[in-house]
Amino acid sequence: RSMPLLSGVGGVTYLFYSSAQQTWVNTWENETGLPAAIRVDLSLQSDSTDEEPRIQSWVFSVPAAGGNPATEETGDDTGTTP
Repeated sequence: RSMPLLSGVGGVTYLFYSSAQQTWVNTWENETGLPAAIRVDLSLQSDSTDEEPRIQSWVFSVPAAGGNPATEETGDDTGTTP
């Protein structure tokens, strides 16, 4: 028997945006670097109705690797903040 993730959540899927392919891909295995974005899709369903589950999606952009926000704002490359 499967256990619910959260009340009303029947499932979750993740997709990764590949800038090189300009499309969403199912897995990031064997890829280099980070994806440009990650999409999370939740399948929401009510226990009290027989309606089809509805999908709620969120897209999170992935910040570029290698930068230190503290040094970018101050122009200081020592890694310390004023």
